[in-house]
Amino acid sequence: MLQNFVKTGKQCTWPGCTGDAVKTKLPVAGKTIHCIKHQMRKHSGRVGPNWKRDNYRENLKSYCEMSGRRWCDMYEEVKAGFQVLGQDFTRIDLVRRTCQQFDVDHKDGNHYNNDPSNLQTLTKSMHKLKTDVMGDADPTRKSYAI
Repeated sequence: MLQNFVKTGKQCTWPGCTGDAVKTKLPVAGKTIHCIKHQMRKHSGRVGPNWKRDNYRENLKSYCEMSGRRWCDMYEEVKAGFQVLGQDFTRIDLVRRTCQQFDVDHKDGNHYNNDPSNLQTLTKSMHKLKTDVMGDADPTRKSYAI
């Protein structure tokens, strides 16, 4: 188990999850009542009413499969951005903002095809470029049955 997480003996309260809840040593506001996977999802800032859109985030890699940009490159870029803006930042701020720089993309554009071979990790800018060029965002392009 990761150093910053300790099992609480309770069950994760994330909808549909049966994992062991953990508490964290990280300075995070609020209760820590989720398993490690969902704690990390919370730290990435992906919470709220549309949390289901990120069910496939566990397929993220530490680099962009189109541009080759690595997580550590993005970390340094985010850190430099905080400094240029003159903002105070913590390690948690840096990790959260860096995690938000990567997306999981469906190669074939079909958001119902969550097979790992159909998923790729892209930076936000590469994901936007691919979506625009390939027409993935065009609702008239294809219709997929649920």
